[in-house]
Amino acid sequence: MSEKEVVIPTKPKKVRKPIPTWEEIIDQVYSQIEWYATRFIIISVLGVVVGFIGLLYGILNIYFSEGDVEDASVFLGIFIGVGALVASFVLLGWGRFWRKKVEDRTIF
Repeated sequence: MSEKEVVIPTKPKKVRKPIPTWEEIIDQVYSQIEWYATRFIIISVLGVVVGFIGLLYGILNIYFSEGDVEDASVFLGIFIGVGALVASFVLLGWGRFWRKKVEDRTIF
């Protein structure tokens, strides 16, 4: 009979990450803020497109409407168009504000 070797599993050693410096933490915060600000600007561009489509739909529906049913669609088209444009300009301003803050590094 041959002897079997007994293998005792060992725990893997944990590799500790070095503690980040204050500058690295600040760089990570600024990069996250810039990422969100860029998304605000992108979403505002999409909102402007939706707003202009809504306004165009409402304006064209004014010229081609033939009954009272279309009055609601004219109102909703213009309402959604103006609402999307206003929300887009607010998001654009908010995104540009934070991009400027990140550029100047004036948060901390």
